[in-house]
Amino acid sequence: MIIENIHFIVDFCIEFNILEWFVGLITTFGLIYFLRAKILVNEINIIRKDNELIRFKIPVINNSRFFATTNVIVEATLTKGSLTYHFRLDRHEFILIPKKCCHNNCNSNQRTFQIIDFDDTMRLLTGRNDAFHIILNEIMEEDTKLRVRIHANHEFTNFGKAFEFNFIYKNKKFIKL
Repeated sequence: MIIENIHFIVDFCIEFNILEWFVGLITTFGLIYFLRAKILVNEINIIRKDNELIRFKIPVINNSRFFATTNVIVEATLTKGSLTYHFRLDRHEFILIPKKCCHNNCNSNQRTFQIIDFDDTMRLLTGRNDAFHIILNEIMEEDTKLRVRIHANHEFTNFGKAFEFNFIYKNKKFIKL
């Protein structure tokens, strides 16, 4: 019985090819890396009229040249220390963002989400009725960030990935960290 077990182990080691196993492992992780969702948020646009805030626009870009991104979910929050304040968006889910356009500079791979209740949330938070840029300058200290989280799935594999982008407010604009 012991001799049969030893023969089985020896035969298994001879038939097991470490090179094939290594190539298979590299190929698997390479495909997972290639077939993942690629989302970018490079800026947050402040839409204002006569020094009054209208809304913030968050352009979400699918940076994949080959596949669309599906089931996009966006969350915008203000984080201050361990506290998190959520903002309402005009829509927080989107079905599909097409692949990156390679032929010209079209924006078909971009969808814009808008924060529509920033003023109301900040007035509730601070208890004051000041202009939005005064409130932003006061509350945007070192540990305060505007955080945008996005979850998206790959069109072909349906692999999901979460993305997080952080911004600080300086010189009347949001700067990506």
